[in-house]
Amino acid sequence: MAASWDGEANPNPQDLAGILLKPGERIFYIVRGAFLVESRHAPGHYTGGSQGFTFHVMKGVNYRVGANRGTYTPGPESPTIIDQGIAAITSNRVMFAGAKQTREWSFDKLIGMTVETPGPWLALPVSNRQKTSGIGYGETLSEEVEFRLHLAWAIHSNSRPAFVAAVTAQRDAFAATRPAAVTQA
Repeated sequence: MAASWDGEANPNPQDLAGILLKPGERIFYIVRGAFLVESRHAPGHYTGGSQGFTFHVMKGVNYRVGANRGTYTPGPESPTIIDQGIAAITSNRVMFAGAKQTREWSFDKLIGMTVETPGPWLALPVSNRQKTSGIGYGETLSEEVEFRLHLAWAIHSNSRPAFVAAVTAQRDAFAATRPAAVTQA
Protein backbone atom coordinates (compact mmCIF):
# COMPACT_ATOMS: atom_id res chain seq x y z
CA MET A 1 0.00 0.00 0.00
CA ALA A 2 2.76 2.48 0.93
CA ALA A 3 4.56 1.96 -2.38
CA SER A 4 1.66 2.37 -4.79
CA TRP A 5 -1.49 3.86 -3.25
CA ASP A 6 -2.01 7.60 -3.79
CA GLY A 7 -5.24 8.14 -1.90
CA GLU A 8 -8.80 8.20 -3.13
CA ALA A 9 -9.49 10.66 -5.94
CA ASN A 10 -13.30 10.57 -5.99
CA PRO A 11 -14.67 9.89 -2.51
CA ASN A 12 -18.36 9.66 -1.86
CA PRO A 13 -19.57 13.19 -0.91
CA GLN A 14 -21.63 11.69 1.93
CA ASP A 15 -18.43 10.32 3.47
CA LEU A 16 -16.94 13.82 3.61
CA ALA A 17 -19.87 15.31 5.57
CA GLY A 18 -19.42 18.84 4.27
CA ILE A 19 -15.63 18.92 3.92
CA LEU A 20 -14.73 20.37 0.54
CA LEU A 21 -11.72 19.17 -1.39
CA LYS A 22 -9.54 21.38 -3.53
CA PRO A 23 -9.01 20.46 -7.20
CA GLY A 24 -6.64 17.49 -7.48
CA GLU A 25 -6.74 16.78 -3.74
CA ARG A 26 -7.02 13.14 -2.69
CA ILE A 27 -8.42 11.60 0.50
CA PHE A 28 -6.16 9.34 2.57
CA TYR A 29 -8.36 8.83 5.62
CA ILE A 30 -11.59 10.04 7.22
CA VAL A 31 -11.99 9.91 11.01
CA ARG A 32 -15.56 10.07 12.28
CA GLY A 33 -15.95 11.06 15.92
CA ALA A 34 -12.61 12.85 15.92
CA PHE A 35 -11.83 15.42 18.60
CA LEU A 36 -10.38 18.87 18.13
CA VAL A 37 -7.71 19.30 20.81
CA GLU A 38 -6.17 22.65 21.67
CA SER A 39 -3.95 23.90 24.48
CA ARG A 40 -5.95 25.89 27.04
CA HIS A 41 -4.96 27.53 30.32
CA ALA A 42 -6.49 26.26 33.54
CA PRO A 43 -7.91 28.97 35.84
CA GLY A 44 -5.21 31.14 37.39
CA HIS A 45 -4.93 32.91 40.71
CA TYR A 46 -4.01 36.31 42.06
CA THR A 47 -1.15 36.61 44.54
CA GLY A 48 -0.24 39.74 46.42
CA GLY A 49 -1.78 42.01 48.95
CA SER A 50 -3.14 45.43 49.66
CA GLN A 51 -2.49 48.18 52.13
CA GLY A 52 -4.40 51.26 53.09
CA PHE A 53 -7.49 52.33 54.97
CA THR A 54 -11.21 51.98 54.52
CA PHE A 55 -13.42 54.90 55.62
CA HIS A 56 -17.08 54.52 56.42
CA VAL A 57 -18.89 57.35 54.63
CA MET A 58 -22.53 56.45 55.30
CA LYS A 59 -24.66 53.38 55.73
CA GLY A 60 -23.69 50.89 53.03
CA VAL A 61 -20.98 53.13 51.52
CA ASN A 62 -17.30 52.67 52.20
CA TYR A 63 -14.33 54.42 50.60
CA ARG A 64 -11.00 52.67 50.24
CA VAL A 65 -7.71 54.55 50.10
CA GLY A 66 -4.58 52.54 49.40
CA ALA A 67 -2.93 50.35 46.85
CA ASN A 68 -3.14 46.81 45.62
CA ARG A 69 0.04 45.04 44.72
CA GLY A 70 0.17 41.63 43.25
CA THR A 71 0.33 39.60 40.11
CA TYR A 72 -1.98 37.30 38.26
CA THR A 73 -0.51 33.86 37.67
CA PRO A 74 -2.24 31.94 34.87
CA GLY A 75 -2.94 28.27 35.40
CA PRO A 76 -0.92 25.60 33.62
CA GLU A 77 -1.57 24.99 29.95
CA SER A 78 -2.89 21.57 29.02
CA PRO A 79 -4.49 19.90 25.98
CA THR A 80 -8.27 20.23 26.08
CA ILE A 81 -10.96 18.73 23.85
CA ILE A 82 -12.95 21.66 22.48
CA ASP A 83 -15.13 20.02 19.81
CA GLN A 84 -16.09 16.71 18.20
CA GLY A 85 -16.67 16.09 14.50
CA ILE A 86 -15.03 14.66 11.41
CA ALA A 87 -11.36 14.84 10.44
CA ALA A 88 -9.94 14.21 7.00
CA ILE A 89 -6.35 13.53 5.95
CA THR A 90 -5.77 14.57 2.36
CA SER A 91 -2.83 14.85 0.03
CA ASN A 92 -2.30 18.52 1.03
CA ARG A 93 -3.65 19.00 4.55
CA VAL A 94 -5.47 17.72 7.60
CA MET A 95 -8.94 19.17 8.19
CA PHE A 96 -11.40 19.11 11.09
CA ALA A 97 -15.07 20.09 10.93
CA GLY A 98 -17.14 20.05 14.10
CA ALA A 99 -20.33 21.59 15.42
CA LYS A 100 -18.52 24.63 16.88
CA GLN A 101 -15.05 24.79 15.31
CA THR A 102 -13.20 24.08 12.08
CA ARG A 103 -9.45 23.83 11.56
CA GLU A 104 -7.07 23.23 8.70
CA TRP A 105 -3.42 22.22 8.98
CA SER A 106 -1.75 22.72 5.60
CA PHE A 107 1.25 20.48 4.95
CA ASP A 108 3.07 23.52 3.51
CA LYS A 109 2.84 25.27 6.90
CA LEU A 110 3.34 22.20 9.09
CA ILE A 111 6.23 22.49 11.55
CA GLY A 112 5.97 18.99 13.01
CA MET A 113 3.75 16.05 13.96
CA THR A 114 3.74 14.59 17.45
CA VAL A 115 1.58 11.81 18.84
CA GLU A 116 0.60 12.88 22.36
CA THR A 117 -0.99 10.92 25.18
CA PRO A 118 -3.42 10.46 26.81
CA GLY A 119 -5.81 10.10 23.96
CA PRO A 120 -3.95 9.60 21.77
CA TRP A 121 -4.06 12.85 19.88
CA LEU A 122 -1.92 14.21 17.11
CA ALA A 123 -0.37 17.63 17.77
CA LEU A 124 0.02 19.55 14.52
CA PRO A 125 1.88 22.84 15.06
CA VAL A 126 1.73 25.12 12.02
CA SER A 127 3.61 28.33 11.26
CA ASN A 128 0.48 30.47 10.82
CA ARG A 129 -0.99 29.74 14.29
CA GLN A 130 0.53 30.44 17.70
CA LYS A 131 -1.35 27.76 19.63
CA THR A 132 -0.71 24.12 18.91
CA SER A 133 -3.83 22.18 18.09
CA GLY A 134 -4.57 18.80 16.59
CA ILE A 135 -6.96 15.89 16.35
CA GLY A 136 -7.80 13.13 18.79
CA TYR A 137 -8.93 9.81 17.38
CA GLY A 138 -8.85 7.13 20.07
CA GLU A 139 -6.61 4.16 20.68
CA THR A 140 -8.34 1.80 18.22
CA LEU A 141 -7.57 4.04 15.22
CA SER A 142 -4.11 5.22 16.23
CA GLU A 143 -1.99 3.01 13.97
CA GLU A 144 -4.19 3.56 10.90
CA VAL A 145 -4.44 7.34 11.33
CA GLU A 146 -0.72 7.74 11.93
CA PHE A 147 0.25 5.49 8.99
CA ARG A 148 -2.09 7.30 6.56
CA LEU A 149 -0.92 10.71 7.74
CA HIS A 150 2.75 9.80 7.34
CA LEU A 151 2.04 8.32 3.90
CA ALA A 152 0.21 11.49 2.78
CA TRP A 153 3.06 13.63 4.13
CA ALA A 154 5.69 11.47 2.39
CA ILE A 155 3.90 11.80 -0.96
CA HIS A 156 3.40 15.55 -0.48
CA SER A 157 7.06 16.13 0.44
CA ASN A 158 8.43 13.82 -2.29
CA SER A 159 10.00 11.49 0.29
CA ARG A 160 7.94 8.38 -0.50
CA PRO A 161 10.94 6.10 -1.28
CA ALA A 162 12.42 6.76 2.18
CA PHE A 163 9.02 6.18 3.81
CA VAL A 164 8.53 2.89 1.94
CA ALA A 165 12.05 1.76 2.93
CA ALA A 166 11.34 2.55 6.60
CA VAL A 167 8.00 0.70 6.56
CA THR A 168 9.58 -2.29 4.81
CA ALA A 169 12.39 -2.40 7.39
CA GLN A 170 9.84 -2.32 10.23
CA ARG A 171 7.84 -5.11 8.61
CA ASP A 172 10.95 -7.25 8.13
CA ALA A 173 12.09 -6.67 11.73
CA PHE A 174 8.66 -7.68 13.00
CA ALA A 175 8.63 -10.79 10.80
CA ALA A 176 12.04 -11.81 12.18
CA THR A 177 10.72 -11.75 15.76
CA ARG A 178 7.63 -13.88 15.06
CA PRO A 179 7.84 -17.46 16.26
CA ALA A 180 8.17 -20.10 13.60
CA ALA A 181 5.00 -21.88 12.56
CA VAL A 182 4.45 -25.18 14.30
CA THR A 183 3.82 -28.08 11.93
CA GLN A 184 1.79 -31.09 12.94
CA ALA A 185 2.74 -34.57 11.84
